[in-house]
Amino acid sequence: MKLTLTKSTSNCIKFLAALLVAMHHYSQNVVAAGSDNIFYFLCSTQGGYLGVAIFFFLSGFGLMESEQKHHLGLLQFLKKRILKVYMPVLIVTVLWMFVVLTIENKYVTSSNTLSSECLHLGWLLDRMYAYIESHPGFAITNYSDKVLWFVKVILQLYIVFFIFSSAWVKNRLFGNIILWIGIIATCFTASSIISIPFFGIGVYASEYKNKNYKVFNASLIPLLISAVIISCYCIVVTPEFKPGIILAGHALFNYIFIGLVIICFTVKCIDIQFPALLGVISYDIYLVHNKILTSFTTLNINLESWLFITLSLAIAFVFYYFRKILTIAFNQLWKKLKVVTLKITANSNC
Repeated sequence: MKLTLTKSTSNCIKFLAALLVAMHHYSQNVVAAGSDNIFYFLCSTQGGYLGVAIFFFLSGFGLMESEQKHHLGLLQFLKKRILKVYMPVLIVTVLWMFVVLTIENKYVTSSNTLSSECLHLGWLLDRMYAYIESHPGFAITNYSDKVLWFVKVILQLYIVFFIFSSAWVKNRLFGNIILWIGIIATCFTASSIISIPFFGIGVYASEYKNKNYKVFNASLIPLLISAVIISCYCIVVTPEFKPGIILAGHALFNYIFIGLVIICFTVKCIDIQFPALLGVISYDIYLVHNKILTSFTTLNINLESWLFITLSLAIAFVFYYFRKILTIAFNQLWKKLKVVTLKITANSNC
């Protein structure tokens, strides 16, 4: 028996998790507006916790899958992992600034057309500066979007994973100690302590997925220990933040769900054929969905759930291809700069 969590299946689960997170934020607005729909209530309470837990689990799993195939050096790791996560959020943050300024202009001007003053480059630069100044950590920490805290945390976990993988190659016990010290340290800097440990569970699930029943010992035992510790922490330490028993309930539900996923995909060979592109844009859905929701809320436009999801998917597709074009252009520019540098170096040596 082995864990059969294929890349196609992971893409499917990742895509569904992205939709779950999007519906979580949409449902929070609907419930706050007075809706008593049970579906929206469940999405607004548990949906976000579960979606983020799945993302952390699959991130750890995917990193360990790549690690077992080939260990990357520091520069390679930074380019392939961190820039792959950071550059898209940086791009979407800058684009979002222009959307905000456009919406702001709707209320500044008295007509539907832009005034000559608003079209002036000086006005635009002034508004851009004011926007960045009013959003501390604009493109470094919070990305002017509170739901993107996940990005900061996953970047920290990537660094933890690189240190772990470098030590793990030489001494597995020492590597595992570093992994969990890093995860615990990350928990103290994040707002979702109940989800972060799933990153480590994902690492173990990948490491032991082909080793018969060891996948249960390596994944479910840390899962159970983490569940007990996190639940106790929620009940004892955080009652002033939120009713501790409710937060513990969210945590236990996540642990039960991920545990069942590991068991199901180990007991039975499951391979879901799923379009790779939908899995790839799951990150883009996460980046743009709240911006869409905030934009329409600011304009006092109520979106139906189907329209919100449709817009999120469409804009995620557009943004994915846009950033892909920018990435290709950046790589070509980088190659040209390297060639020019080599020529200058060669001429100076002559």
